[in-house]
Amino acid sequence: MNFPHKSGGDEFVVASSLADRAYEVIRARILRGDFGEGERVSRRQLAVELGMSFLPVTAAFQVLEMEGLVEIRPRIGTRVRVPGVEEINGHYLVREGLEVQAAKWFNQNASPVEREEVTEIAAALDALAAEPHDRGAFHDLHTRLHGKIAQYAHCAELAKAIRKVCAVPRVWPGSKPEHDSVPLGGHLNLVAMLTRGTEQQTMSAMRAHLVAGWRYALASLGNAPPAAWAMGSRQKNRLRPELHHEFVNARERCGERIL
Repeated sequence: MNFPHKSGGDEFVVASSLADRAYEVIRARILRGDFGEGERVSRRQLAVELGMSFLPVTAAFQVLEMEGLVEIRPRIGTRVRVPGVEEINGHYLVREGLEVQAAKWFNQNASPVEREEVTEIAAALDALAAEPHDRGAFHDLHTRLHGKIAQYAHCAELAKAIRKVCAVPRVWPGSKPEHDSVPLGGHLNLVAMLTRGTEQQTMSAMRAHLVAGWRYALASLGNAPPAAWAMGSRQKNRLRPELHHEFVNARERCGERIL
């Protein structure tokens, strides 16, 4: 995150650099789960821990609030933001409308090279999800996957809208599921359908992927029965046999380069 650099003295550059560092550290800690959903966060304590003044930490939190990571309330303080049920429902409704179309146009317009790149990202994501992982790394790679699908649909306005929507729920329930709740090979299966399926299969696969995330998010808030990712069993969500070799070789082929 690059904070604006004001002219007129080196002190502004230094302040901006400190705010950048505070933003990166605090964001990483929230995404890792160091601060729980709804937990209050002391800006002054963080300033002491980071060895800087209160002002750059405050500037960092202002950006984090705009991104939907935290909420700042007068006389209450700052806390990690927790969305309501209506917000989650609306978010996934909008994503369905946008990303199902992105899947359709990706299926029609993506070049072979672009399809291979998205497949590699999906393989790396499933390799990461197959074992205990850093929540922030999972989120960033998952966001990258959906962003690339939108980009390679080759509709600039659609890609722009999806980037804006996906930038909001960084710490929502279900946005970074633990590895036991992620179906083995789920993202590689999704991309395989997007690259090789019919138009209808492509759109249905993306819709099912989003519905799974939506159900898990609601279940995490206690507002819906726990959903084991559509099929009700990790065994039933196994990686398709014809894609198994891609999953097994993901770390060697692209893990380091992607992650």
